[in-house]
Amino acid sequence: MKNYTFIPTNINSKTKIKDYLKSIGISNQVIKDLSKEYGLIKINDVSKTTIDYIYNNDVLKLTVKENEKNDIILTPASIKITYEDEYFLVVYKPYGIATIPSYANYTNSLANFVCYYMHKKDVNFIFRAINRLDKDAQGYVVIAKDKLIYSLLKKNIQKFYTCFCLGKLDKQLISSKILTVSMQNGRNELLRQINNCGKESNTNIIETLYDEAKNITKAKVYITTGRTHQIRLHLSSIGHPIIGDALYGEKEKNIPLQLYCNEIYIFHPILHKTLHYTEAVNY
Repeated sequence: MKNYTFIPTNINSKTKIKDYLKSIGISNQVIKDLSKEYGLIKINDVSKTTIDYIYNNDVLKLTVKENEKNDIILTPASIKITYEDEYFLVVYKPYGIATIPSYANYTNSLANFVCYYMHKKDVNFIFRAINRLDKDAQGYVVIAKDKLIYSLLKKNIQKFYTCFCLGKLDKQLISSKILTVSMQNGRNELLRQINNCGKESNTNIIETLYDEAKNITKAKVYITTGRTHQIRLHLSSIGHPIIGDALYGEKEKNIPLQLYCNEIYIFHPILHKTLHYTEAVNY
């Protein structure tokens, strides 16, 4: 169990507790879980329900209980931890490792490694990644340590990617719908394609540096949608595939995919400060 304290200072009179919790970003599911047992919600040390009222300067205390079971196999492996506190971790995922297990590979993912690491601290830990990366991409993954922090963090991270692609790429916005077009392709991945029947997808190329001698562009990318393979497919669709991309470009021998989630901003929902981390990448 974990305890959290909130003190509202700018809410309307006669605001219900459930409405206040929604306003600060707590999910409907967490609110529902809090309402299942009397005593998990207290105002000024008096037990309340989610339909009771809360007022400015009340002391709201929440007790979060874990009601799920971890079904991820614990696999010992080293992980690169960039930041950790009692609320969440920031881990730098390497190339070639999936974020979560799959039916074809259920022991060798970042989730397996993190669960092994966390099991020594908290046997009730559930892996909840705020963001995920393709197996062949590398970079920052933020992992909440409980369901309340997960819901608070979801809208409080901003990620930037760096990639190295073929040709001279200019700054631009790529808005093309992405559709899943095949079942298994032999690598336990689903292929995607640009198709008007797909989902809206937006990729912003915000900085570029062109190396004329190598005919390669280093690009800084920001995405406002998180479709699987989005950056890879969008860049390939305009004639600038990412180096090392075997799915949407040409795989070069012994060269990993040159796509990195290497800059991240996180607004800490409990400490109320912004964390910023960057990792230098070169090709």
